[in-house]
Amino acid sequence: MRTAVDMILNVYISRLPAEKQAHLIHFLPDAEQALLKSLPSYADESAPAGPESTKILERVHWSWFLPTLKSYSPQEQSLFLAALDETTALALSEEIPCKRSKMTMTSIGRAYLQKLLLDSIAGPYVPIEYLPPSPLNRLVQLSKSQLIAMIDLLAMHDLAVDIRQIVETKILKKIYSFLTDVQRRFLKQVTTRHEVMNPQRIGLDRWDGKEASLRHLLHKKGIARLGSALSKQDPSLGWCVCHVLDIGRGSALLKLSSPESNRAPVDMNVRQVEELLGFDL
Repeated sequence: MRTAVDMILNVYISRLPAEKQAHLIHFLPDAEQALLKSLPSYADESAPAGPESTKILERVHWSWFLPTLKSYSPQEQSLFLAALDETTALALSEEIPCKRSKMTMTSIGRAYLQKLLLDSIAGPYVPIEYLPPSPLNRLVQLSKSQLIAMIDLLAMHDLAVDIRQIVETKILKKIYSFLTDVQRRFLKQVTTRHEVMNPQRIGLDRWDGKEASLRHLLHKKGIARLGSALSKQDPSLGWCVCHVLDIGRGSALLKLSSPESNRAPVDMNVRQVEELLGFDL
């Protein structure tokens, strides 16, 4: 089973001259050599700027830290907030609630508290620059709002299935009125395609006619499609994407991106996500 150490070692060796690669690999046990050969090559990838370039803590949505912070005393909470960037600290201080400590903190103290927070939510994570090559790696460049926009557009593939069954013009007009201009244009685009669609309907036959409930139904479908696309990617990519979202959406996506729980047409959903990565989200 590969680990973060294996992947980082593989990246380092891949970017060395062939002669030096062979020399270093010679010192590894046979099992480790076989494992490295099974991992993707990074020879054509640019070298990472270093572990600080990822700034993963700043990309994690503040809501993921709430359960951990609530287990500490108010005095300790204020120190944790002082170790975070101002935007994240402000959001957390209003939610806990707790004031950010004004005491001067050393770089070592800040790094220690940041590591405690990151370790509390850590999963199958390797730094972003060490992810195996994949067209979906561009997902890590998206903000929370861009990911939400993508999720809502992915749901248009599901909506395209249901609206084909609706004959009442009044209902159709109502549905379209609740969509954004971008969603309407994209829905029109995907409706003309002949894709093998997900057989599970959105459930518009049970829809109560309200905008909020329609958006909720569509959002769940979009998360399911993104989860399907991530299910065959490296787990670290899924971890990074899920933690940019708030803990509610991110937890749902994390569950749906598990290979064990996903039986959706993965390849099709990967293509759909790739397509939207070219959109101005």
